Order: sequence, then C-alpha cells, then structure tokens
Amino acid sequence: MRQIVDADDTEETSPESMTPDDQSELILGADSPEQDIEDLWPEAGHIFRLWQVYLDRVNPLTKIIHVPTLQPYLAEAITRSHNVPKSIEALLFSIFLMAAIALTPDECQSLLGQSREEALQRYSKGVRLTLLRMNFLKAHNLNTLQALVIYLV
Repeated sequence: MRQIVDADDTEETSPESMTPDDQSELILGADSPEQDIEDLWPEAGHIFRLWQVYLDRVNPLTKIIHVPTLQPYLAEAITRSHNVPKSIEALLFSIFLMAAIALTPDECQSLLGQSREEALQRYSKGVRLTLLRMNFLKAHNLNTLQALVIYLV
C-alpha cells in the first residue's frame, strides 16, 4: 500500500499537485489555502500559557504526545523561528486548539485577550491549513498523525 502512495507522490510535480487531495476536504472541510499561517499564530506569551493549560488539563487525559520531545520545538515556536517543521507546526496548532477548548470563556478572555470563540476559530483554522498544506493523507509522519488525532478529539 505504501508503495502505491509513494508512486503517486513521484508522478505529481505540477503546481496544481501542491493542493491537497479532494478527499481531505471530507475530513477537514474546505479552507482557503491562501491565508498566511503567521496571522493565526498566537503571541509568544500566549504560546507558553496555552502549552501549560494543555499540560495541566488535556495531556493527563489523552497522553498522545511525548512532552520532553516536543518542548524544544515549543521554544523555537516562541521565538518565531522558521526552523519548526510543518508537522510540528500542525501539532502545536492542535495543542493550542485543545488548550483553548479546555479554557472557560472568562479564562480565555483573561489569558489570551480574545473571546473563546475567536480562539477556537483561529487555532482550528491553523490546524486545518497546516494539515491541508502538508497533504496529510499522504504523510508518513507521527507528528502529523498526532496533530490529526488531537484535532479530531
């Protein structure tokens, strides 16, 4: 099966092939791929707060990620380094989304300075866009799978 998927990857070299498969829209919906991911990224201080909320409220229930492995990438994300792999970027957006879900509307307003609905829309769109741009249905990457599973939870 993997040989078939890999063979499909080698055949597609046109710019149109950079768009995700039509089937991916069945899972994530149709988003505009032109949106800049940087606009959806939380501020540096908010990244750390969302990470802490995720560790305190979500991670004990799910245990999908390995915290020590992900923490160095989180430090890079806080400094807005462009060295963060796309799969980790998708995983971080899914973590931000789950953290925002775990917050009450008042907590979200005080911690992030935005309504809970705005945060949910922003981070949900970030997860969907990063996964779609990575062509997640053909990705053979654990971080991509983790991002998708956390998003679907």
